[in-house]
Amino acid sequence: MIVFDEVIKSYTTGEVVLDQISFQINPQELVVISGPSGSGKTTLLRLMIKDLEPTSGTIAIDGEILYKLKSKHIPALRRKVGFAFQDYKIIPDKTVGENIALVLEIIGLKQAAIEERIRHLLELVGMPSKGNLFPRQLSGGELQRVSIARAIAPEPKILLADEPTGNLDTETTQGIIKLLQQINQMGTTVVVTSHNLQIINDLDARHLELRQGRITKDSKPTPITKNEAEPKKKKKVKVKL
Repeated sequence: MIVFDEVIKSYTTGEVVLDQISFQINPQELVVISGPSGSGKTTLLRLMIKDLEPTSGTIAIDGEILYKLKSKHIPALRRKVGFAFQDYKIIPDKTVGENIALVLEIIGLKQAAIEERIRHLLELVGMPSKGNLFPRQLSGGELQRVSIARAIAPEPKILLADEPTGNLDTETTQGIIKLLQQINQMGTTVVVTSHNLQIINDLDARHLELRQGRITKDSKPTPITKNEAEPKKKKKVKVKL
């Protein structure tokens, strides 16, 4: 579950990127967050992986209050929340397989398990024979598929995809849409940001619209479970004298 409760993100310049954002995304939901450039979509995702800190308000991921999360526990959060970046962030001098393997090595999988997981992921994203290719040998659509494969390699509960079809043609966009739907149907909560009308219309998803840092539309609003977003108060223990 993802909970934003009255979240504000502003900078010292006075710019308010997100203004009183509140919503709840339930497990296994498929959600598209739309809005023009500069509306705060990427900021919203970065807050979910604690890459940024809110100015005020509360964010909870899977019942965990993020402002209470210590630095040493951030890697565990990011294993739970996969992130497919708009600019892919694929390491250019490593093959497709090596890019995916790096994530799996970090979480401590053995070599045999890594190889099996890479094989499964490449089949899932429709690139079963391209594990030994380098990024320069791939198209934009293929690079995005690799980015998604790497993001879901640790089997996260949540996948965040930032403008995954931003620079792709119509046919390639449709392939990415189907892949995201498939990942969601496998039980992963999927949150996609996009300004592309095609992905908004083609994905049978809940739609949140951001305008000037505020949510102006929510096609399936869900009441916030307050005890997920608020710190739990310590119970007072009475001591008998």
